[in-house]
Amino acid sequence: RSHKVKQWGIATACVVAAGALGVAANATSLYNSYEYSRQTIRGRATELTEPGKTPAQGLDKEYITGWSYGVDETLTLMIPNVKGGATIKPVAGNNEFMSLADTSVGENCSEQEMYLLQQLPQYFGDQPMTNGPVYVGAFVLLLAILALFVVEKSPMKWALFAVGILAILLSWGHNFMWLTDLFIDWFPGYNKFRTVSSILVIVEFTIPMAAVMCLHKIITTPDFLERYSRPFYIVFGAGAFICLVGALVPSVFGTPFSANEIDQLRQMGLFNNPEYSGLVKAVTDARYSLVSKDCLRSLLFIALGFGVLMLYLSQKQKKPQYAVIMVCGLSLLMLIDLYTVNKRYVNTENFVAATENDAPFTPTPADRQILKDTAMNYRVYDVEGFSSARSSYFHKTIGGYHAAKLTRYNDLIEKQISKGNLGVINMLNAKYVISNGEAIQNPDALGNAWFVDSLIYADGANAEMEALDSLDAGRAAVVDKPFQGILKATAAKQPGDTIFETTYAPNRLTYHSQSAGNRVAVFSEIYFPWGWTATIDGKPAEIARVDYVLRALPVPAGKHTIEFRFEPQSQVTGERISIASIIIVYMLIAGSIALAVVRYLRRKKGGKPEDNAPKADELA
Repeated sequence: RSHKVKQWGIATACVVAAGALGVAANATSLYNSYEYSRQTIRGRATELTEPGKTPAQGLDKEYITGWSYGVDETLTLMIPNVKGGATIKPVAGNNEFMSLADTSVGENCSEQEMYLLQQLPQYFGDQPMTNGPVYVGAFVLLLAILALFVVEKSPMKWALFAVGILAILLSWGHNFMWLTDLFIDWFPGYNKFRTVSSILVIVEFTIPMAAVMCLHKIITTPDFLERYSRPFYIVFGAGAFICLVGALVPSVFGTPFSANEIDQLRQMGLFNNPEYSGLVKAVTDARYSLVSKDCLRSLLFIALGFGVLMLYLSQKQKKPQYAVIMVCGLSLLMLIDLYTVNKRYVNTENFVAATENDAPFTPTPADRQILKDTAMNYRVYDVEGFSSARSSYFHKTIGGYHAAKLTRYNDLIEKQISKGNLGVINMLNAKYVISNGEAIQNPDALGNAWFVDSLIYADGANAEMEALDSLDAGRAAVVDKPFQGILKATAAKQPGDTIFETTYAPNRLTYHSQSAGNRVAVFSEIYFPWGWTATIDGKPAEIARVDYVLRALPVPAGKHTIEFRFEPQSQVTGERISIASIIIVYMLIAGSIALAVVRYLRRKKGGKPEDNAPKADELA
């Protein structure tokens, strides 16, 4: 409309170029992360098939929506404890369970009732567990809603509300599945992330922005109360009414039990059972007490904020200093509101001294026993499974937690390791097993590498996985169809045939082999399709995948040195792009500074800044 298409085009090109330089400067990490993600549960569907199911790219829908915000739980934006608050909170480096016994209601309960209160969390929403609610401030939320009615002719207002509402709908996950399905199936990258409730961080940005727009409208409109009295009183009146009703009748916000808890209590025979009515009442009273208190709390902050606004709006002459005082008063009120809620979950109890953090885990007797083994390269299997990373702090493990596990290794966990298949645990070189706090040596661990007597050819991932059920991995290896051209039939190994690891580093492994004939060597290292190269006596060798996840090589007769190196070409190319981009950025910064200095000197020398100042077209 302003006929400045040229200036707009130049400005847009500059923004795009700056963005491209920013991406290019981080090309190494971004591209390698992208390439890695394509082999993980975040980016690649399993090759295993089940009748009636079609593997999908990215995470499973049930996994993605595991942490879905409840529809009624969205009220936490205004009333933080409307669903009880949190399940756990961090205390001195550990997570502490927030039980109902910690509430004031637990003081007057019987021993039996207290026991139940200790087992149940304060939180009773739709999510499996949570560290706290999403709360933006009761008064801030009402200001944002008021902006919808008083801020006129503002595309920004509609953009903020559209994005905020979309984020809320997506946070509901399996509670609003048609929209979630739409985004998972059609929006690139959406199926790479889980915990859909985390998208509410967008709402924590859009609501305060809308509230600021509303405050700006109040300050810049002298007759604000005359023009907008109706929406002003309705919005704040409705907010106060909701909080008041919630304080008096907390059951208006729903049952004090989550759906999972109701199922569990029914199975235990405690729900709708007259004998245990006292227990159910104790839980109900404890949770509704949390709701009522926070309703009153939100009502108080709404009333105080409304009072500050009315004091300002009642002034006939709205001097600038009055607006400053009003904004400072509201800012202090909002700070107190958010600080006191945040302090429930993050306070002085949460912090750990730096000296303690240097050693986040204390070795157990089992850890100390295993660490006495000075062998170069072996692994440990902790039967605690794959939800804890504690053992990984001390040992190379076949477990531990990773949010982006390799898809093939995740398949192995679900189909074999979780079922206790000792053959698979042996081929992963688990020399020690930690069970019930004790370290048990596994004499059947196959070591870092071994020769096999025979090959079992499989056609597809399902056949390969099924073969592992009864595989004697020390004698035979399962070869999938794409790698059968690399690994030919092998003769049985002879007594003098040996292969062992000589050096170990994460990106470089070397082995020494000796055999009377051509052999197939299996290496207890995870196969990865790019970046790794293999050589035998310095000559390139093609790596095959066997036993679903391991590496293998055809090794000729005689004595040989085998080496694996991780040298991805993407790393080299990415580093070159990053270095070049960073140099360009610094050159642009230096050029901008030099140009500014030259213009300043010209203006100073000419004595008439207006004559030497750059014109608008030059700036564009």
